[in-house]
Amino acid sequence: MKRKNILKFVSLLGIGSFVMLAAASCTSATTPTPNPEPKPNPPSGGMNGGNTNPGGGQGMMDSAAQELTAARTALTSLLASKNANVEMYSDYAKIKNDLTAAYTTAKSTSDNTSAALEQVKSATSTLQTAIDKAASDKNDFNNQNADLVSAYTSLKDAVKSETTNLVRFVW
Repeated sequence: MKRKNILKFVSLLGIGSFVMLAAASCTSATTPTPNPEPKPNPPSGGMNGGNTNPGGGQGMMDSAAQELTAARTALTSLLASKNANVEMYSDYAKIKNDLTAAYTTAKSTSDNTSAALEQVKSATSTLQTAIDKAASDKNDFNNQNADLVSAYTSLKDAVKSETTNLVRFVW
């Protein structure tokens, strides 16, 4: 009876990990769509009284607001890739922790509605640098510890195979 309960537990644990792995691998990074090109005003036949800037100087504010919106969109698109990026480093605890901290910092800037353009750009740049550094650190670690990585991968595959076999027997 005790053995049967242990097998059930291990099989449920294995199934749960497969479901989480499938859910994590089904997410993909989204790419932002660029803003459409602004179109000039159609000719009005001289009806606007010669005032080519009817906004009264508001065009510069609109430009700054558009730039801030574009920067926020870039930051949001990087933040949207968090789950997929962090999951890629699940076997690398230090890299994963550093990347998670960078995402947390960028998220706080993104959530700050009064953040200035430079703050948003800086957060985007810092997060992109952290993502690039994580990839570089992972490659460096794999190259410097090829035997360890190979043994770890073999062990991980063996555990996965055993879990799959246990699931077959229990179900």
